[in-house]
Amino acid sequence: TPYFMFADDLFNISRKFAEGMADAFIENKVDIMWSDCAYLKFLDAPLLQKIRKSGAIRLVWGVESASPKMQKIINKRIDLEEGKKILKWSHEAGIYNSLEIIAGLPGETDEDVEYTVEFLKQVRPYVDQMYLNIHPYLHNKVKIVHFPIHHLLHLLL
Repeated sequence: TPYFMFADDLFNISRKFAEGMADAFIENKVDIMWSDCAYLKFLDAPLLQKIRKSGAIRLVWGVESASPKMQKIINKRIDLEEGKKILKWSHEAGIYNSLEIIAGLPGETDEDVEYTVEFLKQVRPYVDQMYLNIHPYLHNKVKIVHFPIHHLLHLLL
């Protein structure tokens, strides 16, 4: 079975589009395995089961930060409680969950990092992979910015 990695960060920006894509793959017997980027919104257990049935084997969820302050600054505004449920449902549907985390966003504090660490601890049973992306701000300002990256790294051990 062929595998496709779509890079559509708007795959499930609307429930209607995500469901339509899954329905189209199922109805047309599109026999592929696929993965895509996804938004931790607008999904429930039945839709994630349908998405899996359509061939989805992996979704990459852009969390970035679990800090309410940082979510607002980057205009992400994910309901993290809903996000935890979506990750659980996705896992239960048999979808491999990957998370994208960004370290060192401008204005990020140790307290903001702790929110992310706590979130990652809570969803760890449902997460198969995590990408830790270093924000260019941190990369270019290492002498100025302190980021306790060890808090995130210990979750990987």
